[in-house]
Amino acid sequence: MSNSENIHFRMAANSHYLGACDLPDYKERILTVDRCVFEMTEGLAENSKMNVLYFKEAGVKPMLLNATNSRAVRSVTRSSYINEWAGHRVTLFVKENVKAFGILTDALRIKPTKPAAAKKPELVPTHPRWKDAQEAVKGGTTIAQLRARFDITDINFKKLLK
Repeated sequence: MSNSENIHFRMAANSHYLGACDLPDYKERILTVDRCVFEMTEGLAENSKMNVLYFKEAGVKPMLLNATNSRAVRSVTRSSYINEWAGHRVTLFVKENVKAFGILTDALRIKPTKPAAAKKPELVPTHPRWKDAQEAVKGGTTIAQLRARFDITDINFKKLLK
């Protein structure tokens, strides 16, 4: 039997929560926190209340937060209060050979530092949103408001005004 797609053995567990096996090739992934809720867990051998981190990105399962990952999110957000974590971006990665419950396993971790800021698209006359930006400027949108979403030079902003 040949299969060109690698399937992690943990995928068979079909967990309700994000795990190391959910990061393809164990590559880092930057996600945006939608909310964190202290709630009853689902589908685990021992259901208990835990911090559960939900993400804004579509199709991403929620993540159970152990003490290590909770401290990492606290470090990124500079807040110990889970209701203040929404909107912050975090970097997930897999740490291999972590001792947990008496065995070595691969663990999903959150870096305790903020990820680099996402690069904004450059607004130039050939950009597909150029005409929308022209209309927005006519309607009173300022250069500061445009710069919140795009990289735009003063020269290109003047072109938008024409």
